[in-house]
Amino acid sequence: MQCAVFFFSRAGGNYVSGHIVNLKVGNTQQAAEKIAALLQAPLAEIKAKETYPQDHHECTRLAEAELKQEARPELSQDPDPAPFDTVILCYPCWWGTFPRPVASFLEKHDFAGKTIIPVCTHEGSGMGQSERELKKLLPKAKIRQGLPLYGSRCQDGRADADIERFFRRHPALQS
Repeated sequence: MQCAVFFFSRAGGNYVSGHIVNLKVGNTQQAAEKIAALLQAPLAEIKAKETYPQDHHECTRLAEAELKQEARPELSQDPDPAPFDTVILCYPCWWGTFPRPVASFLEKHDFAGKTIIPVCTHEGSGMGQSERELKKLLPKAKIRQGLPLYGSRCQDGRADADIERFFRRHPALQS
């Protein structure tokens, strides 16, 4: 089984435990790096061509507009998932689902027959509707139950035990 970790993340102003905090490394990137290290899997970043605003409120307004418009932002980093049977897809929960650059990535590649394990960082919304939307967008992929992680717990290591527990026993990762 070939497995890789793909992630979209955003540094800058993030909502953390009820406050806006300036993060040098986004919560989702923190989680993705820990998962890749745990599984000894390749790590690849999905990155939008246009940088999202550093200001949290500006970013959320833009993310909401993109969602309403069903936007598919152009990507500056579009890693190839073709060599992998299992894709661990990490993203923050923006307006109840994955950010639109993730949708751009998913629509550009063939995920038929692949196993997708979503990991969603959030501050209270859990996976939102993202698992349902993944199934709709990728009907020929095997979307497994995902792992919701409080983003604030990714920064200080409190999510490490949840990550290890989830991935050590995940049936899609057993050889």
